[in-house]
Amino acid sequence: MNMVRFSLVMSVLSVALLLSTCCVFSQTPADSLVFRNSVKTSFLSWKTGSIKFVYERAVYTNRSVELTCGIIGPMGDSYGNDSHGVHGMLAYKFILPERNCRQPLNGFYIKPALAYSHFSYKIKDQSVRDFSDVFALMVIGGYQYARRRLVLDAYWGIGGAWGSECDTFYEHGFLLWDFFGSRCRNISLTSGLKIGFAF
Repeated sequence: MNMVRFSLVMSVLSVALLLSTCCVFSQTPADSLVFRNSVKTSFLSWKTGSIKFVYERAVYTNRSVELTCGIIGPMGDSYGNDSHGVHGMLAYKFILPERNCRQPLNGFYIKPALAYSHFSYKIKDQSVRDFSDVFALMVIGGYQYARRRLVLDAYWGIGGAWGSECDTFYEHGFLLWDFFGSRCRNISLTSGLKIGFAF
């Protein structure tokens, strides 16, 4: 019951933070400026045991490069396997620009991405620790709202994976197929929401 209450409080605080950020940024006279860089965080991952920061830079018209760096385990692990390690991802984004928007990071997009997770974890119902080393090559699509310095990025992706997986199939940055009573360690999935600011 306490965990349910804690999750509810965290969700309300996240929404309040998002709304207050929108209000602050909407009052800044940044419409005439063009921002080619952004820094984002995947705040939903905090609930599952990792902190990720993403740097994105527009390199050509309607294209950008994205670098993600993450720390696994500083705030506990919702799966209860006490994970500790690192996560990283490199992506090249193709952006479909919107009419009447000068911001190069705004619009629907598709990106190929190479992700890597390395961490130690406690095997379920045992006191033994093991290591997970998994690479994933994914195609990720989504929509990024980048206006008045505010950046919101919602995405979903699928791809292939290889390496030594965690017993929960959750690799902190992506997960492996574990649905409908079937498991496949060579199919990777990802989705989420990032929030940040452009500069």
